[in-house]
Amino acid sequence: MSFADFVSPRSGTYYDKDKWAFQSNAWKEAKFEHVNLTQIHRQSDKVFIGILNRLRTGVRLSPSDIDLLLNHKSETRNAIQLFATRQEVKTVNDSKFKVGIAYCIYPSVHYLLRLMPPGPPHDRSHL
Repeated sequence: MSFADFVSPRSGTYYDKDKWAFQSNAWKEAKFEHVNLTQIHRQSDKVFIGILNRLRTGVRLSPSDIDLLLNHKSETRNAIQLFATRQEVKTVNDSKFKVGIAYCIYPSVHYLLRLMPPGPPHDRSHL
């Protein structure tokens, strides 16, 4: 095993040569065609397009690019968040759950359950 190999306690050994889908036999058998996309459809902000192009071509982002990406006004609410570990997910979920319970707009409802003995339907007129 080389230094790049990884042993998973659940699944066994993963070799470095197998870590990319495009290096697999299935990828070769799919016979994908390459398409060169040349027109930008979903972005109109020239500065943001420039940052995306620098990312796409591997050009290092400037400090101002990084600042714009990390410190901009955003109107996004309840966006999907991606985390690397289950513990990070649990931490965020637990904190959101506690906030949700604290600000719940619906009152709690409690139900009383009466167990009826097995057998034919009983007279329930007294219930």
